[in-house]
Amino acid sequence: MATVGIAELKARLSHWIRRVRRGESVVVMDRTTPVATLQPVASGGLVPVDSPADPDAPRFRDLRFRKLRRDVDPDRALAAVREDRI
Repeated sequence: MATVGIAELKARLSHWIRRVRRGESVVVMDRTTPVATLQPVASGGLVPVDSPADPDAPRFRDLRFRKLRRDVDPDRALAAVREDRI
């Protein structure tokens, strides 16, 4: 089983995907810590997803956006929105 660092994987992703397509498994390393494994999908098709998308999540087209007034500093407005999330 081959190992690859994150930076190398990002730089040469196509190369590593070709190796996986040929049947090889690859361990992705964050410095000295293994964080993921790339492995070929079984010949039967796609791997089942553990949890489907949230059906109650709003669709993008249904979101409403507010226009900022000219006297509002966008950086302050964004900071205020982010404070509400904490």
